[in-house]
Amino acid sequence: MAKQNYQLALITLFLSIIFKARCYVYMCWYVNWSELRPIRPFSADQIDYDLCTHILYSAAVIDPKTLTIAFMQQNVSENLEKILNSKIKYKNLKIILTIGSYDTKSYGFESVTNPNDTQAMLNFSNNLVAYLRKFNFDGVLLDYEFPGMVNRAPLFTKEGFSLLIRKLKRKFKEESIISEKTELILMSTMAARVDWINKFYEIDKIISYLDYMLLLTYDLKRSSEKRTRITSALFPKANETGIYSTFNIASVVAKYLTEGAKANKMVIGIPAYGRSYELTDSLDNMPGALAKGPGLPGLITDETGVLSYFEICDKAQKNDSKKFWDESNLGPYLVYDEKYWIGYEDMDSVYEKMLFIKANNLSGAFLWSIDLDDFDGKHCSQGKYPLLKAIRSELTFNDYETNDFLINSITHFTCSQGRVVQCLQKELYKPHDKD
Repeated sequence: MAKQNYQLALITLFLSIIFKARCYVYMCWYVNWSELRPIRPFSADQIDYDLCTHILYSAAVIDPKTLTIAFMQQNVSENLEKILNSKIKYKNLKIILTIGSYDTKSYGFESVTNPNDTQAMLNFSNNLVAYLRKFNFDGVLLDYEFPGMVNRAPLFTKEGFSLLIRKLKRKFKEESIISEKTELILMSTMAARVDWINKFYEIDKIISYLDYMLLLTYDLKRSSEKRTRITSALFPKANETGIYSTFNIASVVAKYLTEGAKANKMVIGIPAYGRSYELTDSLDNMPGALAKGPGLPGLITDETGVLSYFEICDKAQKNDSKKFWDESNLGPYLVYDEKYWIGYEDMDSVYEKMLFIKANNLSGAFLWSIDLDDFDGKHCSQGKYPLLKAIRSELTFNDYETNDFLINSITHFTCSQGRVVQCLQKELYKPHDKD
């Protein structure tokens, strides 16, 4: 009997290790300003919570005077309450408060990242924990873009951000012990350019304190550039040199690994939008073609050179549109009206990125942002949330027997054998001269 119990314990342990290793996150980024759009507004009622392990609710700010939490948008209480109440039905769902955003504001981070003012950090930590517990959030995402960046957060640098992260984690642990509640989750977004990583972060000083690192692996190429490029390329093109050869997900992941980041904490960002360009020559429409500048804005995005996924689907239905696939970057691009070019994500490119995540034992993926996906299924003929479903379906697919195929299907792009991360570290990330 004892022998049988021992064998059963071993089997249970073995299975727990397998299933733990295969437990990926698929995070859904919700931006509260999408509720206010005059066209196709998006609300909490339209979220498919089955497709998310985490809801990243954006965006809060830090009041620099009181060091308390405030919101960018007014009148957010109704949808926020619905999202928080979704945990009644979806027991394992985590709701994460996001502080900060992607534009040029500092969102109050400067008031809590002065390394010479640890009292401000302590006060903010106390206020943040009280707020998260009061409204039943499960953690916080620090979306600080980027510590010490000129014109965004120039006053204090990576040292202050490292100290803030350590103090927050210490507070989260202490509070969990006292309250006897599950410890709050601590996440941070991370820059996705290899030449920015050491400039903005002390990886060795923050990695043990962060539960997740959300890599902003989109906008690796922008429409303001004068050449067409796929914005979230998985791998580099053979003819790319210098810094441009690192504007891809594989190189970014490899760089973080070489700096000491843990693969199982890295979450890859997937854009639910594309970057568009106006071609200089309509006959030259390959990736890398010369462009006059950004393409026309979308009705939803209202930003030159940016189109949501469902707006891209509308463009793809035009009679003169042509869709192509880039074998190097592993991503699609669309040419329409003869002179406009869009690099974007579709279900196939998402699938390739999920294979990459699994082959490298990364933590999972997040979609920025779910309101830009075809959330009602009326534009792409792929059902509701095609991109989000592609993420979830591949990350939850039982592939134990095909693991070798998954690894080989990725590694042949970069090396002949071995784990992908080893190949990437040796081949994809190479030192280069500064531009």
